[in-house]
Amino acid sequence: MLTVALAVLPGIALLVDGAHHGQIDAWIHFVGVGFAATIAMGAALALTVLGALQSDGRAVLAGLAFSMMAALLCLHGASTPGILVGSNGVVAFTGGATLPVGCAILALGTLSALRGPEAVRPLLVALVLGACAILALGISMIHCRASSRPSPRRAAHSRSRCWRWGSRRPRSSSSAPSVRIC
Repeated sequence: MLTVALAVLPGIALLVDGAHHGQIDAWIHFVGVGFAATIAMGAALALTVLGALQSDGRAVLAGLAFSMMAALLCLHGASTPGILVGSNGVVAFTGGATLPVGCAILALGTLSALRGPEAVRPLLVALVLGACAILALGISMIHCRASSRPSPRRAAHSRSRCWRWGSRRPRSSSSAPSVRIC
């Protein structure tokens, strides 16, 4: 009964006060997401290493999914506007991509070829390549956003060569950086 009540509570809260947008301090977002990403990465690393040692493709695949989600979560926290970088779209992109990426990788577990011991090595290669791709994506998105800020003429040129997802600044009446919660 308690589980049902806790599962229904967020829905009730949205119905009662869902029309209002809240904001949390950027430091709270940065530290909270960083802490969660650290725990998730530790669990993913343990699962991947133990799965590889036992030649269990299913465990390595699950570790791959959790590692990719943790890497996106880490990039999400690191790109909090006003802490390490300015206003950027990386926060929105990584926040929205984390669960779909993990679900897509976990869905690959339905393929029998990825469940056996022969799949361990290719999955570990996919883990390294995926982590590098997420790192490169984050660096390029932050760099492109930073390179488009100085002048309107340069910004127009940068927009034509850079991907910019959700690059609006948060609406805040205070000067302190904050993260918009919808």
